[in-house]
Amino acid sequence: MTETLTKLRQDNAELSSTLKTVVSSHSSLQVAVESLQSDIAARDSELCHLRRDMSRVSAERHDAVRASEAAAASVTSIVTQSTGRRRLFKLK
Repeated sequence: MTETLTKLRQDNAELSSTLKTVVSSHSSLQVAVESLQSDIAARDSELCHLRRDMSRVSAERHDAVRASEAAAASVTSIVTQSTGRRRLFKLK
């Protein structure tokens, strides 16, 4: 019976040691997960800002293209009118 009791105490000590290791590992993992969550939140915020900036730049680019097309149409119209006037003067 003494051997059985000794064996049980050894098993109990091993289990206690294993439990301490598990709790320690759990604490370390918890710290790592919190750090990762913080990093993810920061990156998510950065992505939101980048998407907003990209949308703004895209809208500005679109506006610039429209303005450029309008300017080109105006220049074309002026050149066409000017060419037509020159022809009138040459005919007279």
